[in-house]
Amino acid sequence: MAPHLVVRGLLSFSGALAFSLPAVADIEIQLKQSFIEEYKFKVTMSCDFIIDKAHAKPNAPSKDGDLHIAGRSPEKIGLAAVAEIMNAKSSPSALDFIKANTGTGRSVPMTGVWRLWSEHAGNEKHVQGKPLAAFNTTNPDHLFELHPVTKVGSIDLLSTLVPIQGYDEKLASSAFKRFESTKFRMEVNTGGTVSLFVGAAGYNYVKFVVRPDRSKMILANDGFLMPCDFYGLDKQLLVKSTYVVAPKGSVTYDAMLKLKPNQGLTILGTPRMSLARLSWRIKNVSKVPKSEVLTWGLPYEMIAVGNYGTIDF
Repeated sequence: MAPHLVVRGLLSFSGALAFSLPAVADIEIQLKQSFIEEYKFKVTMSCDFIIDKAHAKPNAPSKDGDLHIAGRSPEKIGLAAVAEIMNAKSSPSALDFIKANTGTGRSVPMTGVWRLWSEHAGNEKHVQGKPLAAFNTTNPDHLFELHPVTKVGSIDLLSTLVPIQGYDEKLASSAFKRFESTKFRMEVNTGGTVSLFVGAAGYNYVKFVVRPDRSKMILANDGFLMPCDFYGLDKQLLVKSTYVVAPKGSVTYDAMLKLKPNQGLTILGTPRMSLARLSWRIKNVSKVPKSEVLTWGLPYEMIAVGNYGTIDF
């Protein structure tokens, strides 16, 4: 992976570059390097998921319309996890399935876009593979999500990946400024693990415009990772050459592949940490002067979870 696709700091406001990175962060997560390598170019994860606690009903559309499901997958995830079904009210069969399997201790097949993000992490260190007890809340301290869920049991949920009617999306300029300035550093450990120290970040569901570079797209069997330039709704350039990931079969996946050279797509996206960027940094620690790669900014990418149509440039 070329270094120029990894370095952050390309966020532009009012014609000036804006980039700030404190050296110390306050949330720690220890990941297995084998996990990073397995999922760095994958859009989704399929696993056997034990549903401990779920919302009785989806959030109201004004609060995002999601159904939150707390649970565990020791073999695949190994971290406290929350699965979220988008626009959940539109899939009564999925709601019934979740209700029937909550608290039983049985695992159910679940597929969703994997998402590692420091929004609800709490203050404890998160160690991948550490044994977990059943959760008694729908929002345990966690960094890992299957969000959005694309299939549960035999129920396909790709049709739920559309804009949320009645929800006030986050402003692109504010969201990307936050992501670009979020505290981050890393340590490569012996024993095949890496420790990440990251500041708290939020700003789910951002509305923004993308212009993709399909020549550098990474096509996987479950979707794609596509470098894009990010723009505000006013066509102001905000971030350059950052991955957008989209699950295969979603409306936005197809729409991005059909864009003409002079077109962009207005999308609804949610952020996740980029394991692809993280993997590159791990492998290049000794090649970058003074190991400064360890304190580069937060490596993130955006999950495309809906779109509002094309825009001409």
